[in-house]
Amino acid sequence: GDGRREANAATVLRTVLDHGPVARRSIATLSGLSPAAVSRQCTDLVRLGLVRELPELVESSGVGRPQIPVDLNTGESEGPVAGGVHIGVPGSTFGLLDLRGRLLARRTFPHEGIAPGELSGRVLAGLRTFLDDTVRGRRLLGVGAALGGWV
Repeated sequence: GDGRREANAATVLRTVLDHGPVARRSIATLSGLSPAAVSRQCTDLVRLGLVRELPELVESSGVGRPQIPVDLNTGESEGPVAGGVHIGVPGSTFGLLDLRGRLLARRTFPHEGIAPGELSGRVLAGLRTFLDDTVRGRRLLGVGAALGGWV
């Protein structure tokens, strides 16, 4: 069912994150998934823009299908990205990350002079401006937020 497909997609993505660039055959060996399941998942993940095929890394021996490695799509201009915001006492920090978790852009947003009742709206507006300035046509997969304090 869909749950298994999602679990397989997550397994393929984790394997590519940990070992990429990596050939589909190696993903199957490393993950324990069948070669057919890996092939289906890679096709879907390429179509979604999360994974990309790379030129062959090694010369083909002429036996079997050529090994085309896949890797996470972290292309500077087309790779999908995720945003993050940490809301602290003196200020907030915004970040933009690629699929490997590498920080692509960062901006601090001081809270000085902002009334407590206005803080969330101002931080949200600052985050929107940051994302408008940094995403630049790439697909934003989501935004995570963290804040400290007693719960």
